[in-house]
Amino acid sequence: MIQKSQTHRTPKLAQNKSNSSCSDGACDGATSGSTENLNILENTECKFNVNSFKLVYVVNSESYLYKRMALKRAKETHKKVSLRLHNKFQSWLDGWAQENVSTEQSKACTDWLMGDVDGLKESTTKRVDLHPSERAPFCPYNKYTVVYHTQQPQKD
Repeated sequence: MIQKSQTHRTPKLAQNKSNSSCSDGACDGATSGSTENLNILENTECKFNVNSFKLVYVVNSESYLYKRMALKRAKETHKKVSLRLHNKFQSWLDGWAQENVSTEQSKACTDWLMGDVDGLKESTTKRVDLHPSERAPFCPYNKYTVVYHTQQPQKD
């Protein structure tokens, strides 16, 4: 059995500058305010399967609605918010680790990350301390690089 499907693409709206909150008459008066301060993009695609009457949304199609200047404000405050949340999490983590992790456990974890534990494949681990101040995540972190040593087959 061959299944038929139809694709529907909704129109794009770059900016909605109408003074009423429902220019097409679809609202019942429950919303208030205007859409002057909103940017709207309606780019949703969906497929309708005629045989099963199912509606399926297409991947990589999108819709968004945001206030004007919201993205600019978000970009301006992203670093400050990220650092505040990082510091809050780091203080919680430090308190939790102090109560629940012993010095030996911490050292064992560090040794495992550096590959200094018996039973692992022979390798060299390099740790680089990164301090990005102008790009996300804006706080110091460690980057580990592992190089595995290949063993040459022994000839008899």
